[in-house]
Amino acid sequence: MKHFFAVLSISFLFFQCSISKTPSPREIAKLQSVNETHDILFSLASDDMLGRDMESGGFPLAANYVKEFFKSNGIEPFYQSGFDDNFTLNDVSS
Repeated sequence: MKHFFAVLSISFLFFQCSISKTPSPREIAKLQSVNETHDILFSLASDDMLGRDMESGGFPLAANYVKEFFKSNGIEPFYQSGFDDNFTLNDVSS
């Protein structure tokens, strides 16, 4: 699970980049500090997110956190319908 959050945080950084090449670690460090990354990871992993499981009610909390992070950092949604992408997994709809 720790690796998931690390990948998620780094993904945020890549979305913020408008350059076509892969940024170097030094370039990434200019975009987001270690403390900011720490805060994001600990927010998503906190008990307030209720495990981020779809059935626990934590999934919408985590999804909203990510959407608000994207909006506050000027990241535009890929789809015209917005950041939400509905799907069904094991008979549970998001």
